[in-house]
Amino acid sequence: MLNIDKQLLEIVQQSGCFGIAHDESTPECKRCDVRLQCKKRVEGADIQAPTIRDIPDPAPAKAEKASSPAKKEVAPKPKAEPKAKANKATKPAKRDVKYSDDMPADWKPMTLGELKNLAVSREVTWTEYDSEQITRMRLIMALKKSYELS
Repeated sequence: MLNIDKQLLEIVQQSGCFGIAHDESTPECKRCDVRLQCKKRVEGADIQAPTIRDIPDPAPAKAEKASSPAKKEVAPKPKAEPKAKANKATKPAKRDVKYSDDMPADWKPMTLGELKNLAVSREVTWTEYDSEQITRMRLIMALKKSYELS
């Protein structure tokens, strides 16, 4: 659907030329959204002319639906209580975890060797992966879990 304001639509509908011919001097052609198609048609291109459609105003249509006496009024149904159902949009609340004071504040400067030595001293088990970054991430997660206070 073309995006035309009401005043322009009224001018175009009153005009005798909508999509039939192209003339740069007419005010309708200066404001028209399909002037390029008209120009190409006049030059000989095979483009189908747009047709005028009446665009109803949506506000009166809503008012007619609300005031129709033919419909029987139905009492609203009582709403049932919503079932407790796990929803993907609902995220569980993060648990408040407390860590011991001797946990390193920043894991980034530590090398993978240092992390492995710390894991051995804290008796943490981990899995070696093909990717060093994945191994490092999983090792840090296991180490953090070892520092949790119960």
